[in-house]
Amino acid sequence: NASHTGAFARELRDLISRATEHGITPQELLALSKSEKFPLWEAASNFFANYRELSGLDHENAFDSSELIYQATIALENDQEFREDIRSRHKVILVDEFHESDLAHRKLLKILYSDELTLYVDPDSAIGRFRGADPESIPTIIDSYLDSRGKPAAQITLTRDYRATKEITDLAISIAQGFTFSRMNAHRVRTSVTPASEENDITLAQCESIHDEARFIAQNFQRKHLHEGIPYGEMAVIIRSPSTRATTLRRVFASLNIPVREEIQSLPLNKLPAVAPLITLAALAFSLANKSLTAERAEELLPNSLIDELLLSRYGGADFLTLKRIRATLINARPAGDTRTSHQIIREYLTSSIAELDWSEFAPIKRISDLIASGRKAVRPGATSEDVLWALWSSAKDDAGAPLAQRWQRDAIEGDESADRDLDGVLALFEAAARYADQRPGNTGDAFIKQLIYESIASDTIAARAQRPDVVSILTTHAAKGRQWSVVAVAGVEEGIWPNLTPRGSLLGSERLVESQRAASAADRTSREYQLAALSALKDDERRLFYNAITRARTALIITATAGEEARPSQFFNEVAEILGID
Repeated sequence: NASHTGAFARELRDLISRATEHGITPQELLALSKSEKFPLWEAASNFFANYRELSGLDHENAFDSSELIYQATIALENDQEFREDIRSRHKVILVDEFHESDLAHRKLLKILYSDELTLYVDPDSAIGRFRGADPESIPTIIDSYLDSRGKPAAQITLTRDYRATKEITDLAISIAQGFTFSRMNAHRVRTSVTPASEENDITLAQCESIHDEARFIAQNFQRKHLHEGIPYGEMAVIIRSPSTRATTLRRVFASLNIPVREEIQSLPLNKLPAVAPLITLAALAFSLANKSLTAERAEELLPNSLIDELLLSRYGGADFLTLKRIRATLINARPAGDTRTSHQIIREYLTSSIAELDWSEFAPIKRISDLIASGRKAVRPGATSEDVLWALWSSAKDDAGAPLAQRWQRDAIEGDESADRDLDGVLALFEAAARYADQRPGNTGDAFIKQLIYESIASDTIAARAQRPDVVSILTTHAAKGRQWSVVAVAGVEEGIWPNLTPRGSLLGSERLVESQRAASAADRTSREYQLAALSALKDDERRLFYNAITRARTALIITATAGEEARPSQFFNEVAEILGID
């Protein structure tokens, strides 16, 4: 059933988010399904209405990101005293990345500002168009702002580039000239204040395979680190989207003893091997804390499959042979007349005192039992999900009884990729818990754990990650937004990958919904202009992603692609070659 897949969930989430951002109610979405002749919106409108009703967003301090903007705008519109109070506390408002704003953001900003407002805009680097950003309408929006005398607001064009060298800056300007529709272009006539280096700042490479591409990038990074003293933390590899290419890059870098951090999360937290057991144990802790436990309830909370899953996890430390031996030993040790199964015995050990067991033989059971006990102890009045998760993580031990966190950290430093990935997963879990606490202050109990259990797609994050000084970052162009490195490699610039011209939001029409709302903001365009902008939107979006990637580099830029039976350099790669005068 397609409606049970993560892809469908993403489509539905995107549609509801876009509708909320544009202030479209379930009833209005139903009307649009008829006027736009898109029947799927009728069914989606029913789900949208149920979602609003069941989520209880109007009754709790719990909002998704789109609803938060919408509800804030409603509150400010309907309460003049509250609006004036907020305005009086924010006399000066600076808005960075205004080109990433959508209709809802702009409506909220109009209500908020009163005295001084400064908008920072670069439409060329807008990469959130698929989420409702409308960079093409920026000139019209800016024209709508007036100063205190009723005259058009002052516009200042910045023409000096303080990030990149001249060669990289000139390449970025040339790439930006390829946008099909753009009214703002004065900012493209800019010069770099960074002196050109003696070597070529841009390297273009066509490789035979993804492995050769990864090795080429890794060797270049290693040379710059050893010969020029550039820290690995000042280097990054940027790819279009999560793929096996990231795995290959990581493996090849590890083979050359180059430390890396892969900042790509394509799985929900509850599917990550190092995180899923923590979520399960936290849920058990909340269910078991301060409650009497019958055998039936214990079996419901700890079914046989879950017991095996926990014992076989990295927190239990058992393998299949160890688990088989443990179960056989328990069965053989039963007193006469005892008909319990091995799972029933283990279940009792996990939920009660088990001091009489031989821990050298039953260590996996002891480790999980101790973790459950630590979690139950942490469930005190007012305890949050984060408190319980931290108690579990702090109590986790390895085979030698040492903290598991220290063991994974040591293994990761020595080049163990799985340990590195596991640490990243646990870090992502606590970052998500912190965001949840920030968004829902005062929310205690297991609400966050329940949300994670039912999560079927990777959650979004706007949390900034610290730039570590000792590792190369491997990340997507979206994750690289707003950051910079001395050396950047842009990998996989191939047909079908970059640009990726596969229509987005094609099933439930989230992009179509946004375009239907953009028509109003483009009222000053001719019909022909609007049609051209709509048809070229996807290609322009991909160009912006590419532009964003190459402008992350300060002193050195490497652009790579593979050429073989199933891959060939894309039009972007060939365009760069033409700009640089390379045959």
